[in-house]
Amino acid sequence: MNAPPTDFALAAQAVREPSALGAEWAALLEAGGAVAGLAGLAAEKIDARTRDFPALIARTGDWRLELARNQVADLSAMMRPGLAARHAVAGPGQAPPAPAQA
Repeated sequence: MNAPPTDFALAAQAVREPSALGAEWAALLEAGGAVAGLAGLAAEKIDARTRDFPALIARTGDWRLELARNQVADLSAMMRPGLAARHAVAGPGQAPPAPAQA
């Protein structure tokens, strides 16, 4: 199973906008589901609080929001090369679960 590449094209500075934070968060959730699929696992069910995290944290408007923006950008930066590498080596006859589970 080859999952489509997740788009992490948003620059870290773009995450400063509330809508960009939401888009980046949605991309991370999608990437998590893609990795689960590659590992042969069912994607974790996303509850409302997790899905709505950007809106919930935006209400704080203080250091917590800035920390969340930085952490989401960091998570994206970590996921991007791993998913890109996985897609680069994916080919017919390759079993993705072992590397994806790692």
